[in-house]
Amino acid sequence: MAETDRQVSGNDKEARGLTVVQATDQMMREARDGRLNRMVLNRRNRDAYYNKQDWSGKIEGQSREFLPKVSETVEQFSAFIKRGLTQFGNFFTIDMPEDAPLNGKQMEEWLRHVLNNIPNEDMVMTTISTKISDGVKVGLLESYMVFKVHGRRFNVPFFRVSDDGKDVINEEISPWRLTPDLLRPEDYYEDPTGRGLYRIHESELDLHIIQGLAEQDPPVYDKAVVDMLISDMEQKEIDARNRKTDLEAKVTPPSFRKRVVIRECWGTLLNPNGSIAEKDVMWTIANERFLIGAPVKWPFWHGSHPFVKIPILRAPFTVHHKALYDQVVPLNIALNELFNLILDGGLASVWGVKEVRLDWLEDPSQVADGIVQGDTLALNATAVPGQSAVNQTVTGQVPNDALATYNLLDREFNSSALTNDIKLGLLPPKQVKATEVVEASQSSAVTLDSILKDIEDGLNLLIEKACKTSLQFADLMDASLFLDTLGEAKSIELKRMTPAERFAKLAVGMRCNVNGLSSTLARSRDFQKVMAILQIASGNPLLLQSFVRRYNIDKFLDHSMQLLNINPEEFKRTRDEEGQLGNELSAAQAVLGITQGGGPSGGASTGPGGESGLQSEINQQANPSEV
Repeated sequence: MAETDRQVSGNDKEARGLTVVQATDQMMREARDGRLNRMVLNRRNRDAYYNKQDWSGKIEGQSREFLPKVSETVEQFSAFIKRGLTQFGNFFTIDMPEDAPLNGKQMEEWLRHVLNNIPNEDMVMTTISTKISDGVKVGLLESYMVFKVHGRRFNVPFFRVSDDGKDVINEEISPWRLTPDLLRPEDYYEDPTGRGLYRIHESELDLHIIQGLAEQDPPVYDKAVVDMLISDMEQKEIDARNRKTDLEAKVTPPSFRKRVVIRECWGTLLNPNGSIAEKDVMWTIANERFLIGAPVKWPFWHGSHPFVKIPILRAPFTVHHKALYDQVVPLNIALNELFNLILDGGLASVWGVKEVRLDWLEDPSQVADGIVQGDTLALNATAVPGQSAVNQTVTGQVPNDALATYNLLDREFNSSALTNDIKLGLLPPKQVKATEVVEASQSSAVTLDSILKDIEDGLNLLIEKACKTSLQFADLMDASLFLDTLGEAKSIELKRMTPAERFAKLAVGMRCNVNGLSSTLARSRDFQKVMAILQIASGNPLLLQSFVRRYNIDKFLDHSMQLLNINPEEFKRTRDEEGQLGNELSAAQAVLGITQGGGPSGGASTGPGGESGLQSEINQQANPSEV
């Protein structure tokens, strides 16, 4: 009777697993069909980033040059984001409840230390700013970036001195580390309706990793199902070898490295009638057939899945949104075509096609492989004196409007990519007026502000999940993470709490705020306003007198330096340098007199090649209502 009960139980378990696998297949099919158009655009954008283009329409001899404008501007945007996250210290702040064991500054310092020590698979440490800047590259090309905020144990070496003090013993420890992974968009499947019924992460793992996770205590995967998976993989290899012909058998045998396709699913399972079977659960399927991880409640105490999806350009009524470079890549391809046309026309106008009278040549084989520049051709007695044996026919030329069209396309590209010559570090052409430069900057500033706000909103959730996940598994982390940032007293206080108590006192009521990107733009604009005020004051003696009487010039200069993230204290004079102040002022006045035409009465110069009032016009036009 007991044997029969176990058999029924096993059959029920197998039937349930089959139902879950079938439901997952339908979810994957729905999600895959819903994003087909997005994947096509992603592939095109990635090819442009890697300087790839379809040249199948070209014939032999035509140019196939790719202008790396997409990759350059993507790197520029990513560098701007990374600078915003690192230039002004901590790019996020944390607000804690008044009765919490740690205040906001302490939590920020501890979490910053965690986020700056993120291990890769090869245990090379990286930082969250690097992860985010890489994510921005993905988001620009593929509409959004997806992070999976989780963690696991890593084996790291630990050295200690032997008891007799004569030897060093290498022991491995396995602390838990936070690993916010950046996912490829093609590996992330979600409910296309936007109602969040399911989220699936598909990846590949080595078989030995699956076995290790099934054998650890407590096991992550069902060991019995993993054993079935191994047997199935071995049988498939045997069948594949039996199908090989004698010719195929001579090919290099497959690697001993076994790979398993893992589908980690987070969501709600429904019954055939549409009612809820299990809500907010996660399950894992291997090789599309084996349920190695049965559905269990979400394991994270923050009560959500580990995924954080951050779109760059939000599009309403879709979960796939729009990539900024959807509109930029076609312009890069058009620039490539026009540039190659100009290049081919220039080459054809110089080299052309040569016509040769072979019967006039002493040795016709001399031109069998073409005529090289500088060659000397010997003519025979039949050649007509005064006539050339070689004539050139011009077969192409650069179109008259090609350069103007190229410049027009280039301007459209810079506008679409939210960049321009000034942002790329180049100088605008001399004929460009200051107002035109300012208009170009203002037109992209509003869009850039909106994009940065959306990114910061997504990063708020990323930092919050990273903090709460780290608090949940704090007991498994290296103790030095607490000692180095909080000190011994606070570390002991937190260590005495149970994990649940610590999470309740620190995670509940905590608020994260990411403002590093906005601060970068805000400081830049504040500096622009300060310089505009200084320009106005210095241009009028009455205003300058009022300015000096009412405001402290030293504080004004210190504030200007701080806006540029420069510490004024590093440039303060020492006592010895203060004694040389009089001589330096005299020398500076002498230089000033020379540059102004011989004395204080000389007229102010606009600078070589400069435009009168250029800087003042730029500053005033940039923020006319705020100066």
